[in-house]
Amino acid sequence: MDGPEKAEVAKIELQPGDVILLATDGLWDNVPESLIVEVLSGTKKESLQAAANSLALIARRLSHDEECV
Repeated sequence: MDGPEKAEVAKIELQPGDVILLATDGLWDNVPESLIVEVLSGTKKESLQAAANSLALIARRLSHDEECV
């Protein structure tokens, strides 16, 4: 296992209304970025948990889809 010193560090300027999505490779490896953006676009603050749940379900479904690369 890599230690904390191997962590990737980045600075990103945020604007009001930006959404930060932290996820494991279970999401990033299985769901295309364009679909993640589509799900999150226009999501209101009150619905962020529902959007995150949707992304988790999509990732799970796609991880079992042998035709999805």
